[in-house]
Amino acid sequence: MPIKVFVINLKESIERREQMNNVLTSVSFEFFDAENIKSNPKHDIYRIYDAAKSLKFKGYQLTLPELGCWASHIALWRHCVMLQELS
Repeated sequence: MPIKVFVINLKESIERREQMNNVLTSVSFEFFDAENIKSNPKHDIYRIYDAAKSLKFKGYQLTLPELGCWASHIALWRHCVMLQELS
């Protein structure tokens, strides 16, 4: 059974969705709505993110877009677990 392909994309980023549709014409994929943490200051990512640890190991604190990307990948992983798409 082939693994599903997801493209993480902000729901409001219409131009990027159109671009991905044009570029990935030979790929069967589905969009997964990215986490918009800017609009949710109480997002779960802030509960698990350790700014001091990031500073210690990366030399800087993650930016808001990096946190959003991380949150989106976690959300997609949870979605795949729910769908049992783990291959």
